[in-house]
Amino acid sequence: MERIDFYENARRILANPVIVNAVQKATSHALAKRLDTISRIPDFESLRDKARAAKEEIISNFEDFLEKFKKNATRNGFIVHEAKDAKEAKDIVYEIFSNHNVKTVVSSKSMTQEEIEINPFLESKGIVKYETDLGEFIIQTAKQKPSHITAPAIHMTRKEIAQLFHDKLGMEYTEDPEEITYFARQFLREKYFKADAGMSGANFLIADTGSFVVVENEGNARMSTTLPKLHVAVTGIEKLIPSIKDFPNFIKILAPSSTGQHQTVYTNIFSTVGRGREVHIVLIDNGRRKMLADPVLREALMCIRCGGCSNVCPIFQLLGGHAYGSVYSGPIGIIWTYAIFGHSVARDLPFASTLCGACHEICPVRINIPKILLHLRHRVVEKEGGPFAERLLVELWEKVMTHPTVNKFGFRIASKAQVFFERDRKIRCLPWILSRWTEWKDIDPIPGKSFRELWKERQKNS
Repeated sequence: MERIDFYENARRILANPVIVNAVQKATSHALAKRLDTISRIPDFESLRDKARAAKEEIISNFEDFLEKFKKNATRNGFIVHEAKDAKEAKDIVYEIFSNHNVKTVVSSKSMTQEEIEINPFLESKGIVKYETDLGEFIIQTAKQKPSHITAPAIHMTRKEIAQLFHDKLGMEYTEDPEEITYFARQFLREKYFKADAGMSGANFLIADTGSFVVVENEGNARMSTTLPKLHVAVTGIEKLIPSIKDFPNFIKILAPSSTGQHQTVYTNIFSTVGRGREVHIVLIDNGRRKMLADPVLREALMCIRCGGCSNVCPIFQLLGGHAYGSVYSGPIGIIWTYAIFGHSVARDLPFASTLCGACHEICPVRINIPKILLHLRHRVVEKEGGPFAERLLVELWEKVMTHPTVNKFGFRIASKAQVFFERDRKIRCLPWILSRWTEWKDIDPIPGKSFRELWKERQKNS
């Protein structure tokens, strides 16, 4: 994977107000629904604590729980495979399909499949794979990557989707959402019945029962995984939870955090194999054990892929997911991209955050995302050093802030000089490298008197 140029991606997207407006509208709607829903769940905070405790238990005893899941899943009749990386996972899937002479596949939404880029791989082998989740179907038709962990086509407007389906699939042009959805449903329905195999991901792997869970809203996952006789579930090993008793805690926090629903419409728990069917589970490492061994990054393995941190992130709200250049976007996506694809690919991404803490506050399992991002920034600077201008500014700031006389003198100069950059009681056009900030953000003007001066006046008056 090539280096992600976040800044170039950001400039390109900001030049397209259609994308910016679509993302802001969608994230605002999701946040409003979330607030309304959790206000009516009296024990929501307690559920978050219980879910986090379960994930902490998994991380502390990871290999034991993984072996337990594999043993119980095998006892259930599932054929379990392990893949150390993306290449091995794709080879396993292709071998399964070759053994069954598979030519067409229907698949429910899976970020792990996106991560290992299985679609172009299967296409190169002559296997046609249809995405059946509406959002995934849209971006597959548009030949794009997902723009959000749970809402892949969040960046596209109704008009763009209508034009896409009209141009690529021959749909009679309409911007009516129900008619567009009906067209996609009819287009995909025959694919379910004719497909040689079905694929899915997994939202949870339940260790004590050997079951795996797929949650959805459209019913497409249920169709993809039950109509074909062959089902292959591709999932990351981090999806483990200890027990079926823990499952209700997770299912109760997932949908409110993601889409603002009380529950997803369909919750599919696979615990056995039907007569005449074959089910394979491909468990993927692809850098996850490396994350587990890292005392800081391991916390990110708790992520349940709700996408809430993206919805609340001011950077994501402005740009959407494509600026991140990876299948995993938003605050948690930065961490996953850096961990899986490495420093050379993702070195820009840890700086694509305001560190405001909103992602930590909204995370249903309370992952301290800002702390991890700050740690990754430290790693980047350790490897490469910071930009010269930035280092110069920080050193200058240190001198000013640690020497009272210099501080006082600098404050007076700045308060006088700001008149050249101030308009309408805001500083809007700082010079030189600082212009990169005021190009997008305004700064409040420096007060006429410093804190020290105000404090002296107060002491004198009292």
